[in-house]
Amino acid sequence: MLFRSLHEFYLNSGELFFVLHRDRDAEECLGRADAIYRNDPNVHLLKALLFERRQQFAEAEQEFRASLAINENGGVWYSLASLYGSQGRNADALQALERAAGLALQPFDIYMTMGKLQVAMNDPGDALVSFDKAEKSSPYRDGGESLAPEVYAELAEARSEAHRRLNHWSEAIAFQQEATQRAPLVQRRWDRLARLYEANGQVKRAAEVRQHMLELQGSGNPRPEVNK
Repeated sequence: MLFRSLHEFYLNSGELFFVLHRDRDAEECLGRADAIYRNDPNVHLLKALLFERRQQFAEAEQEFRASLAINENGGVWYSLASLYGSQGRNADALQALERAAGLALQPFDIYMTMGKLQVAMNDPGDALVSFDKAEKSSPYRDGGESLAPEVYAELAEARSEAHRRLNHWSEAIAFQQEATQRAPLVQRRWDRLARLYEANGQVKRAAEVRQHMLELQGSGNPRPEVNK
């Protein structure tokens, strides 16, 4: 009981020092906690985050995996994916995100991240599958979409980009139109819609959207008929 209490003391102290950016003190406390009880996933997680902040990526990966070996956790898999992404290890990041999504109770954000990463990896078809999974796991589905317009605008715009990369111009434009309708005051989305029209040779429609952008800047009252 005494050793357990001492372990908790060093763990909590290490976490506090980590938050305060007192890295040397944090590392010392976590080392002492680990010496008392080596199978605490939280100790390994904090050590991983500490190493990541120092850009000691190999050591951070080792500690993330040590934590996962003791207790598989979706949040830790997501953190490991972030570590891989910061190193440009996109394929490894995608695998870690898949594991995270499988363990998460609400994996919407994870599937969105997966889809955007797949777009960056030039896999727009797989990205669309991930975006479909995101929509199905949204906490605002089944009638609650109006409660989170920005969430669905982001999803529509992500789908638009995936379709653009597939040269599906009508779908790309339609989803970008949806994005502007769900969040009509976000000007960059109107600009992207105009550029999609231009790329598709619809110069007149692009001009209408750009005129609408000028009116939006002046009044803040978008005209929904632009998308009709």
